Amino acid sequence: MLTAIGRRIKRIENQIDSAARERWAKDCNCFAFVSLFGGNLAEFEAEMIKMCPVHGFRRLQHPILIVNGGPNDPNYSRIRELIDRYETHYAEYDRRRQMQRDVINNWSI
Repeated sequence: MLTAIGRRIKRIENQIDSAARERWAKDCNCFAFVSLFGGNLAEFEAEMIKMCPVHGFRRLQHPILIVNGGPNDPNYSRIRELIDRYETHYAEYDRRRQMQRDVINNWSI
């Protein structure tokens, strides 16, 4: 009898977990395609500072850059600056998040 109840509870937990993961997957915008084409730096910067409703700081794996003149393009240094700033902000966010986890994990009563 107890094992049947335990199996039902486990099944319900799995259903709740699955529903939560589906909801998160729908809301997450971390790995959305972010590109820069035609030198619209303001639009690119706006994409880089968006927050993810699931994870907080948006995780852009590798922004896709299409720069007409490569390193000779007048916007190239500004683009590199934006990407470097994003990577710095993300590293700081990740560091703070890890510190919070450490505090929670080391919490003792």
